[in-house]
Amino acid sequence: MRLIPKTLSGRLILILLVGLLLTQIVGTAILLKDRGRVLSDRAGIHMFSRIGNILTLLEELPEKRWEHVVSTLDSATLQVWLDDQAREAEAGTIEGNRQAAVLKRFLPYDTDVRVYISPPRPEHMRRHRVQNEHPPHSLQRPRWRQRPPHHLGVHVQVKAADGRWINFRRPLADRFAHWPEKVLAYLALLLVSAIVLSLLAVRLLTRPLKTLAGAAEGLGRDMGQDPLPESGSSEVAAASRAFNTMQQRLLRYIQGRSRILAAVSHDLKTPITRLRLRTEMLQDPAVKDKFNQDLDEMELMVTASLEFLRGSESNEQQVRIDIPALLESLKDDMEEVGLKVRLDLSDTAPFTGRPNLLKRCLANLMENAARYGEEARIQVRDTASQLVISVFDKGPGVPESELENLFRPFYRRESSRDESTAGTGLGLGIARNIARAHGGDVTLHLPASGGLEARVILPR
Repeated sequence: MRLIPKTLSGRLILILLVGLLLTQIVGTAILLKDRGRVLSDRAGIHMFSRIGNILTLLEELPEKRWEHVVSTLDSATLQVWLDDQAREAEAGTIEGNRQAAVLKRFLPYDTDVRVYISPPRPEHMRRHRVQNEHPPHSLQRPRWRQRPPHHLGVHVQVKAADGRWINFRRPLADRFAHWPEKVLAYLALLLVSAIVLSLLAVRLLTRPLKTLAGAAEGLGRDMGQDPLPESGSSEVAAASRAFNTMQQRLLRYIQGRSRILAAVSHDLKTPITRLRLRTEMLQDPAVKDKFNQDLDEMELMVTASLEFLRGSESNEQQVRIDIPALLESLKDDMEEVGLKVRLDLSDTAPFTGRPNLLKRCLANLMENAARYGEEARIQVRDTASQLVISVFDKGPGVPESELENLFRPFYRRESSRDESTAGTGLGLGIARNIARAHGGDVTLHLPASGGLEARVILPR
């Protein structure tokens, strides 16, 4: 899927973000679901106990004094008033059945009880607003007892012995009425903090992997590069130690193979030289020529095989190479032996590599194109990320299914097996080994104009 990042850090960040978001969404849903219970519990046992005490007091007084006592008990923290009939619950209110059962345990007698979490009734708020603006002198309250404009409260209705309903309402301050917004802000802050910490953690965890990937890529270019520091967490240190061990083993293997190749080169060339000396002693010129041809072919195959096996092994230092100048030099060399080469160059920045190896790589491709395809045409494309050198020829081309086979050692198509164009079949393989030693590759393509294109891709 396109939405899934390709990098390990991107996937870790995506997993953490999705997990955190799902956790926050589920947590917020649970909190909002229990909002009514949290708000009703805010009234608490203290409110129910106070209601029970007020009802006990009213039962001990004459009914004609109830209005005066109720207005006296009415305060900013607990509103109290009388109604002839019960008020029906408004739409959107929450019934507190559990709280009603708890409240009955504090009442002096068994009666009907209703508990709601609801906004104040408009007529009640108007009545109390008028009382606050022009209260009797005996009922004037200090500022701390005056009611703020609350928007939400716990509303309790209790049926008295005379049939009237005594209403109790405890307004909840704005900080409780609007607590979901604050909780959401807290959850958002927690989410942002977790995201920032996750990003830092992912960066710290993936940095050693990037270092290891860079070292592995550099190993193909320079086997003798400095080993990785074996520091950090135990897992990172173990991976660095294993990488350094692998590098040392590869280096020992390559050094051992180089010594074997040097010995094989010496041991094979010595008998060939002796055979040449003995050939000179032959009296028949025709037989002598055939022997020399066979020895030339043997020497060519031995030299090419050793170059292929040696591949990119070289102690040559990497330097900045002027690619157009290198191609011009190769063009001059090939034109001296009668090969046709045409250059299509553009502005190219210097490339850092091993000049002799790179020259051998391009020479093999250009010589193949000129020998088997009438002419070699070179095109250079330079970008910020890579250098692409394409070698075109005018030959008959090859089937697409055989393109990769051309890189196999000693593989030659039947059409190329004649005396004038005989070769060892190792040139393309050597060119690919050298390009891969520079971190790139050599690929073959069939252009629409015909012929064959050998493309050298070198990363910057």
